[in-house]
Amino acid sequence: MANVIVGKLSPREPGKGHLILCRELDVTNHGTIMRTVQAALRLLWPTFSDEEVNKVLALVTDAAPSTIKAGKSLKLLYSKMLYVTCLADAMHRVAEELREKSSSVNSVISSVKEIFIKAPSPVHAFKTMHPELPLPPEPILTRWGTWILAALYLGQLKR
Repeated sequence: MANVIVGKLSPREPGKGHLILCRELDVTNHGTIMRTVQAALRLLWPTFSDEEVNKVLALVTDAAPSTIKAGKSLKLLYSKMLYVTCLADAMHRVAEELREKSSSVNSVISSVKEIFIKAPSPVHAFKTMHPELPLPPEPILTRWGTWILAALYLGQLKR
């Protein structure tokens, strides 16, 4: 899936993003990414004159090789555009590295996840024994922060 979100850049306040195009891609490569971005811009500005070209100021993507290549190519078309990869993607890579290097912690987190997901009785027992504590966060590998939250939660229980 490719989603294109646009917003107004302002030095005084954060801009509000608007999803203007959501497209399922059969193939993900720099060409399909470029065409998707350009299709979204044509939705914004059907005539797409030089004036509109100068309004394209930033492009933020993930750090996949295809999007990086597309971003660099689009930078040639939109000279005022700043191209950056998303900081969240970099954080995801750091979290993945932590998970890979901490196999014993990952094993504990996986075990706790299995206990609480497979049956409602452990959840009920936990809530009965410790009503003041929230349930452990459910780590989802595609959401980088959830594994770290689970590790921090279990680390606090140890104290």
